[in-house]
Amino acid sequence: MTSFLGYGESWLKKRKRRRRPSFYSGAIADAVEAPHYLDVDPALTLWYNATVGGDVGLGGVMTDLSGNEHDMQMYSGAYVDEDGMHFNGTSAYGNAGNPALLRFGPIDFSMCFWLKAPAVNQKAMIFAKNSIINPWEQYSVGIYDGSATYGWGQRLTFTWIADGTHRKIFATDVVVLDGTWHSYCFVVEVGEGIYIYEDGVALATHEFYPLDNWGVVGPANGDNLLLGGGNAGDRMKGEIDDVRIYRDRLITLEESGILYSRGRTLAG
Repeated sequence: MTSFLGYGESWLKKRKRRRRPSFYSGAIADAVEAPHYLDVDPALTLWYNATVGGDVGLGGVMTDLSGNEHDMQMYSGAYVDEDGMHFNGTSAYGNAGNPALLRFGPIDFSMCFWLKAPAVNQKAMIFAKNSIINPWEQYSVGIYDGSATYGWGQRLTFTWIADGTHRKIFATDVVVLDGTWHSYCFVVEVGEGIYIYEDGVALATHEFYPLDNWGVVGPANGDNLLLGGGNAGDRMKGEIDDVRIYRDRLITLEESGILYSRGRTLAG
């Protein structure tokens, strides 16, 4: 039986996909020449793309193209169009809920996305699954401002909190936000490190709390995964698109380059 674009069930079996993904539709068939292995990887746990899976307009829903039904509701001024998910920096955010597959605990994972943020200082969350309080096992991707406390300025950070005293915060060594679209992958190897790739190139990073360790990861927290802000605020001004989260999967530098070369509209 032919699934789409002339690729039959035998092709799917070669990819070892556990189930037929939900994105087999005319919309995505028009957007891609063929499904890439990164699109049908069983580790792909969440996938949003505004071109083929967005409910265009104010509010609305981003459909999870991974087949896991982790749809995201947009709130408070957040909206979707063919250029991405838009956040106003004051109130807008998206809420993906608290699905079990996004409670990673000691499991490695990768978060890849396209980001367009203005070249101005802002202290904001891009992704956040934390409330800054117990229960622990929290993670977030953010932008730190140019305050004297942190000394950043349009730099990206990743935070991992294992318990009340053990945490890791990694930051890029240089300013990366310039008001244009860039492709990022944050690759989390628990107990080892966090690797940040921009447009298929590894960025130099350093630890914000170099004396802390990963700690003993406790029970997964009950906080929702938010995009464009966090439970404690810190709303982001900018746009996000082609969000992919891979569970128990370390995206390689080469694979981050593949995602960059394919672009946000999945062409190629």
